[in-house]
Amino acid sequence: MEQTKQFFDRAADKLDIHEDYLNLIKECDVALRVMVPLKRDNGRIENIVCYRAQHSRHVLPCKGGTRYGTHIDLQETMALASLMTFKLAIAGVPWGGGKGGAKIDPRKYS
Repeated sequence: MEQTKQFFDRAADKLDIHEDYLNLIKECDVALRVMVPLKRDNGRIENIVCYRAQHSRHVLPCKGGTRYGTHIDLQETMALASLMTFKLAIAGVPWGGGKGGAKIDPRKYS
C-alpha cells in the first residue's frame, strides 16, 4: 500500500488539481474483511479470508472482479480497486472502481 501511495503522490505532483480533491480519491471509500465458511468434500468446515474494497462510490455500480490466491491481502485489494477507478475514468466508463479477493488456492477445492 505504501508503494501505491508513492505512485499516487508522484502522479499527483504532475497534475493541476487542488490537494483537497486529490485527498478525496487517495483512499478507498469502503474496505471489508470477512470470514466465509466453506464446507469441504470431506465434511470439514474451513474459514476462508475474503476482502472487498470499493475505491470510489461517486458513481455506482463499482466494477471489479475477484482475485483468488494464497497471498491476497487487504492492501493489495484496496490498491487494485483504486487502479480500477482510474482505468474506468480514463476509458470514460461511468462506474466506480472495486475489487474483491479471496485468500484461497482454487485448485485445491472442488
